[in-house]
Amino acid sequence: MPSAHAGFPAQHRCLHAALVVLAFLLSGCTTTQDLEQHRAKLRSLASTSVAISEAWLDSDVSRTYARTAFRQTYDLVAQERAAIAASPPTMIDPDGQRLAETSEHLLRSLAGLIDRVSAGDAGAVRQAVKDIQPILAESR
Repeated sequence: MPSAHAGFPAQHRCLHAALVVLAFLLSGCTTTQDLEQHRAKLRSLASTSVAISEAWLDSDVSRTYARTAFRQTYDLVAQERAAIAASPPTMIDPDGQRLAETSEHLLRSLAGLIDRVSAGDAGAVRQAVKDIQPILAESR
């Protein structure tokens, strides 16, 4: 059976194979910049969660508004979590693994905030804000 590259010189076949491998590797490459972008997005979403909580605690927004804002923030965190998990190299990178865990922590916190605001439990909301604070303090 003839090779698909039978008419090409050996060096062209090697170059083609090398380019295919390089393109494959680059397509799944996780850069420090990618991880920093994910980290910054998660920090921003954590900050948003704290701001919504504080606004609700200060009676600046209604229970319905807070729940809706938390739900939208939850959806954005879920999208960010999916973006992190979409790259196998990210999921085996220790920093990528920490970001995935951070996104899961924030998702759990937001789910709790939705429930706590629905119940009108200000004390539990204050505790949830404390639980989110470490995300804001993560290394930059």
